[in-house]
Amino acid sequence: MSNKPLMRYHGAKWRLAPWIISHFPQHHCYVEPFGGSAAVLISKEPSVREVYNDKNDEIVNLFNVIRCNNMRPDLLRLLHMTPYSRTEFEWAKEPSCRNRDGRGKIESGYPAVMEAHKLLVRAQMGFGSAGATRGNTGFRLDTARSGISLQSLWSDLPARVLEVTERLRQVVIENTDAYNVIKQHDRSDTLFYLDPPYTTDTRTNTDSYGKFEMREFEHNRLLDLTLKSKGMFVISGYDNELYNDKLAGWTKSSRQTAISSHNGSGKRTEVLWISPNCEQQQIDLFEEISA
Repeated sequence: MSNKPLMRYHGAKWRLAPWIISHFPQHHCYVEPFGGSAAVLISKEPSVREVYNDKNDEIVNLFNVIRCNNMRPDLLRLLHMTPYSRTEFEWAKEPSCRNRDGRGKIESGYPAVMEAHKLLVRAQMGFGSAGATRGNTGFRLDTARSGISLQSLWSDLPARVLEVTERLRQVVIENTDAYNVIKQHDRSDTLFYLDPPYTTDTRTNTDSYGKFEMREFEHNRLLDLTLKSKGMFVISGYDNELYNDKLAGWTKSSRQTAISSHNGSGKRTEVLWISPNCEQQQIDLFEEISA
């Protein structure tokens, strides 16, 4: 496991990961239907079975490249050769290399490596967290920054990629709908950590996630599914009426966290909604140990 961020990503939970993980009950299978940067998965101890999923094919492509023994060396070579540069950042914002099969998938082989490289450039050289998902952001440059320079952070990236390689070696990687992933792995000993897009009523930019945005009816559908499922759930989000109403009776935990965006830096309160069977699992475990 690693507590070092792989990349800057919208809604990533690198700083909050230890706090989130502290609420996890014992489980056999661990599933992230909205995996994003995999911050929590990378930060936690491995489970017996683990599944990462995200609908964003560019982020899934990155993790597939990182895990591939044939493609990873090319990615590391590109990262070593790439300077921290505005020119590189602008180039990385250009359209993806797609094949011509009509499905718009990223081609395997070197095109996949190039797209993984471009994603990391956008993520690490863009201001805020919007670069990885092709949001509206500019080149990140701060010569007044105290401590480690941005260039040093960039030069350390190949080492972090290798750390993530080891952590993801036994993880199943999916690129599909979150609802399907929940249904496929729904068992009483499965822990689902859900980190869906924040509800639009809790933020000023209502299109932060682009084509992966979730509207209210989709949040409703997600919550209805969790309430019908057998698995254990820990859900992240900003405090909002919809989740509070739907998940009445669930345990809530909150913590303040720092954020940065094109509007500047600030603080927000992150909330965890924890399903009742999470606590029951811990009680059962305690009773089993005490017996």
